[in-house]
Amino acid sequence: MAENYRHIEEFRNMYPNEQYPNKDPEFYVLGSGPSLGDFSEDFFKNKISIGANTAIFGFSNLAHFLSIHKGPWREITKKKPHLLKNFRSICPYTIDPNDPARWRHEPSPPGGGGFSYIGDWGSEVMYLRYKHKMVRTKEEFAENALNILGRGNSKEPLYCLSRGTTIHMAIQAAVILGAKKVTLVGCETRGKGNVAYAQRGEMENIHGKNASPQDILKSEHSWAEHRSGTHWLALAFKPHGIDIQKYYYKDGEYYKQGYEETKENL
Repeated sequence: MAENYRHIEEFRNMYPNEQYPNKDPEFYVLGSGPSLGDFSEDFFKNKISIGANTAIFGFSNLAHFLSIHKGPWREITKKKPHLLKNFRSICPYTIDPNDPARWRHEPSPPGGGGFSYIGDWGSEVMYLRYKHKMVRTKEEFAENALNILGRGNSKEPLYCLSRGTTIHMAIQAAVILGAKKVTLVGCETRGKGNVAYAQRGEMENIHGKNASPQDILKSEHSWAEHRSGTHWLALAFKPHGIDIQKYYYKDGEYYKQGYEETKENL
């Protein structure tokens, strides 16, 4: 069980390090989308990775785990407790007492500090403050990008923003930790009611009924549309030398193998 409870700011630019000596290491952020099934279980071994929510159930050797939800943490504790010592956990929290998201969290950690607290998982806990609000414009991400990079003049404590998905928090966490390239896998955008998850490992036992790929294709959301928020984040960080792209390991029915680049400017 973790003994250290520190803010992610203390880990700023922790990569590269002795284990990952590349000057500009690639970070992989894992969602739970169906394309995860194209990756072998050991694909992310010796890679810098952040698995969001249930991704840890498909890959046992991820470097970091992030979620604001109680469910995935509890499932890990019950079903895969042996993994707890293998990764650092990133715990997004909100300190606003009126924030409706507080019901997702447990009481404060040992020593207090005012944090909303999910739990004691991994070799180390990194706290990441977030504002529980729906980002409405791409400029909101752009304005906060400098603070995420440690170059802003905001007097507020470091925080991240979201457009309604944990993946957005994971992307910003990767940037704080030193990412110059963030590669998204299993991050197919999904419209409301058109949800599809990876069918691999224990993930398929956790999630309910999937929508068909055709339903996803018909959804109003897509990578190219600004409403996804992921595209907005890519645009916000691109001028600062940070590339955020999606990667598909194999050719699929609705996507091609390789990287999807973000070419539009803010």
